[in-house]
Amino acid sequence: MAASFPNSVKTFVPKENGDFLVPEDVNSVYDEVTAVETYLLTASPWGSFYDTTDQTAANTTTAYAMKFGSSDPSSYHVSVASDGAALTRITVVEAGVYNIQFSAQMTNTSTSDQDANIWFRLDGSDIAYSNSLVSIPAKHGGIDGHTIVSWNFMLRLTAGQYVQIMWQPESTSVSLDTIPAGTTPTTPVTPST
Repeated sequence: MAASFPNSVKTFVPKENGDFLVPEDVNSVYDEVTAVETYLLTASPWGSFYDTTDQTAANTTTAYAMKFGSSDPSSYHVSVASDGAALTRITVVEAGVYNIQFSAQMTNTSTSDQDANIWFRLDGSDIAYSNSLVSIPAKHGGIDGHTIVSWNFMLRLTAGQYVQIMWQPESTSVSLDTIPAGTTPTTPVTPST
């Protein structure tokens, strides 16, 4: 696979050993960097997904799939599909090893610390040993408790497989919360996932 330089003037081709074959007419380091960036963004599957709704738990005995209602339009060969109710299935077009990275804004409205479990599912089945337990701090001084959970999970996938990120709180006072933009100073919206 090759990537074109800006204005489609030059081509940057990877060698079989993974090194890049640089054309002789490269004018600058900027051209080289731009070509590598273009190659990586068009040759390597990737996706960026997020959600700007509050995600709540109706009870503590149900596993909930994290929702991803929005995506980067430049995502390549990775998308989010519906589970029949919401966009939760991170789906790949190409086989490969994927680094599933995520972050979630967890909020606790209780005056006690609360726990939640987060784990991964592959094609609808829980992945063994993928669960982690997180504690969300208590509401204090009239302010809800907040924590960001974030980690990476390496997974070999075949074309068409999907991954879901599951969560289950030990209290319905825990949610995945979107926090509005701030005004003093101006800060961007914090998505729930």
